[in-house]
Amino acid sequence: MKINIRDILDIRSIVVDLNIKDKDELLETMIELAAESGNILDIEEAKDRIFAREKLMSTGVGNGVALPHAKTNQIVRTVGSFAVLSQAIDYEALDDQPVRIVLMILGKETNVGEHLKLLSSISKLLSKDSFISEILEAETSDDILDIFENYESMN
Repeated sequence: MKINIRDILDIRSIVVDLNIKDKDELLETMIELAAESGNILDIEEAKDRIFAREKLMSTGVGNGVALPHAKTNQIVRTVGSFAVLSQAIDYEALDDQPVRIVLMILGKETNVGEHLKLLSSISKLLSKDSFISEILEAETSDDILDIFENYESMN
């Protein structure tokens, strides 16, 4: 079964025009947003996993996009959060470009296959210039979900 972004993003976990000063504050905020769904059992564990993964290698994938992700069994199910930043920030991205679009995913340690498939399909979406343009023009959380649904239905 293919997992879609609507399956992991709660409307309360999406923010447009988020004002953040640096990467650490961003990661903390993304975890707190994901926790709005009620699917994170241990927020501190989630933070530890996300920050540990980021220390291995930046999840700033390029094109102004960051895809922080980690695996933990301290979640009910795969969960995420999404933000469009009001100002781009330095994220130590692979292309050295600042980041404005952030999608964080926490997957279950026991479901690595699903986690990798989700990261792969999201990476494909986030590499499309038209998708990025539409996301940057979105005004509401509903707009964000609609854009994801439109693009996912094409695949």
